Amino acid sequence: MRQIRDNCASPTRVAFALRELQQHLRHPTTATILCAVALVLTIIDAFGLKDETTLAPHLIYMLVMVWVTYAIGFLVAQTFGAWLSSTRLSGLVGWLVQGAVAGVLILAAVLGLNLLAFGPVPPADMVSFAPSVIGATMVITVTLQRIHDIGVEPDQNPAILERLPFAKRGRLLSLSAEDHYTNVRTDKGEELILMRFSDAMKETAPIEGYQVHRSHWVSRSGIKDARRSKDRAIVTLTDGTEIPLSRRYLPTLQKVGLLPAPRA
Repeated sequence: MRQIRDNCASPTRVAFALRELQQHLRHPTTATILCAVALVLTIIDAFGLKDETTLAPHLIYMLVMVWVTYAIGFLVAQTFGAWLSSTRLSGLVGWLVQGAVAGVLILAAVLGLNLLAFGPVPPADMVSFAPSVIGATMVITVTLQRIHDIGVEPDQNPAILERLPFAKRGRLLSLSAEDHYTNVRTDKGEELILMRFSDAMKETAPIEGYQVHRSHWVSRSGIKDARRSKDRAIVTLTDGTEIPLSRRYLPTLQKVGLLPAPRA
């Protein structure tokens, strides 16, 4: 249990998730979509609040609700979901567990917001209210994860994956130089290809990632944790693989929030 807690809520992972969330919410597309969703929910009176409040407070309530619940779901996916992907609880079971965790947290947020806006939810209403919120969150989580696993359009896939056997073409995690070969690691396995490391890194676009060592490159989505261990630093991937981080590349990971800045 302690190991699970440490993996899910390590300071590095949480700080990374919070920084990702901040950047994500600041993106114009994200902000526009969330505001549009809140507006639509207000117009169709999704929660039956038309008789409880006027238009302006109704819209404000929906804006807060949409942004808060979205933020919770995002943080759960970046922390708890990242840990699940490296355990046996993968696939549908993992998605359901992640959805249940997000659902409970979102339920608490919704109840808190309703308490401030309208007062406590009557016990009789909780019988149907709580399961519906958690259930809806689980369905949304599984749906979004399924869409993610289907992948992006073929012309957006990194070219490096086309060099792998079909069974190993999964989510790109890392590249490692081995003599004249490059070891390509995905969430479906790894494969040695006859290719220079520098050329292999060029074929990772449009996947965001970082060179962390003269012989290693890691994708941003494949990083589970980054930490200092005595006189060296280590990046841990979502599949448990540990990759050394050289001093030359420390500033890069510090800049994106994966490693804390050195103490003065």
